[in-house]
Amino acid sequence: IADIHYAWANELDAYPQYYKGFTKKDFDDADGKFNQYFSEGLVYNSELMEVASYRRYLGNHVNREVSARVKNDSALKALPAYQARLSFSVINEMVKEQKIKDFLMTNILYNKIRRSGIYGLEEIFAEYKQNCSNENFRKMLNDEYEKWAHLASGKPAPDFTYADINGKEIGRAHV
Repeated sequence: IADIHYAWANELDAYPQYYKGFTKKDFDDADGKFNQYFSEGLVYNSELMEVASYRRYLGNHVNREVSARVKNDSALKALPAYQARLSFSVINEMVKEQKIKDFLMTNILYNKIRRSGIYGLEEIFAEYKQNCSNENFRKMLNDEYEKWAHLASGKPAPDFTYADINGKEIGRAHV
């Protein structure tokens, strides 16, 4: 039943985007009844962490809060890795159960690193390592972080070679 409930909640959560896509207008929740469900309906319960639609709903909830904060203060976008920083802030403010915090923080950073590397994440990664209690999550994220560490700013460029249009090998040889 929880899977059905949170699958429905995820679809409801996406309604404003669907509405805008079909009507080309922003969804108007002037009376606040639509968003009332999301403020009252969210339950933080680590026993539900086995339910995929629940985990997706938690992530969507964090993203919705981050988007609302950025909409209210666009200067937040100027911060390096602003989405990860704001997500951590939302998680720390709203979530009390450590198992859920660990999952959300790991999911956010893992996806951020996989999509765009580690630029600007040094501080947030240190915070993550300090606050995540799940050893398996920390190891997984650390391994992913280390895959990118050799590309960090200030590190020497990796060795590479490639053939130019004439077939001549060119590149950066290790000095």
